[in-house]
Amino acid sequence: MLRRLIDLSCSQRKPYSEARALLDQQSNVSMKVPPEELTEGLQLLPYAEATYEEDDVVNETCHERGHAVLKLVGLSKPGAPAHFLSFDATKKLAILSVRGTKTPADALTDLAGDIQQRDLEDGKKLYAHAGFLTAADSVLQSIRGAVRDLLAPLGYSLLVT
Repeated sequence: MLRRLIDLSCSQRKPYSEARALLDQQSNVSMKVPPEELTEGLQLLPYAEATYEEDDVVNETCHERGHAVLKLVGLSKPGAPAHFLSFDATKKLAILSVRGTKTPADALTDLAGDIQQRDLEDGKKLYAHAGFLTAADSVLQSIRGAVRDLLAPLGYSLLVT
């Protein structure tokens, strides 16, 4: 199974481009998705796709869309995925894009599949895939300062891909 995950993570597939091409071919998109949400989702696809590319492609993709890259972690480690945080000062919009499975390190994160429990501040319990929870904690640690000290005080919205 590990070999299969590694082979898949090293393939040249571009799932976001494939999804975009499929949507372009179909004229009857699901009526359950409001058109404005579909449009917003399609506008986020280049950011999501860029996380699978080299750092210069991430920077170029963001720049072409009026975004500056604030934080870029291009290499993943087990439990710490590649990601970037960009912002558009005109729209007061920040985008956090977190890469899924591309490298063997990402596959190792996927394999840490035990269910982990975390107690929340309101007394509720959260149950999550241990690898994904570790990855989320890693990304949060990476961007926390920029969001808390820079973007939030200036009223930025944050979208996550």
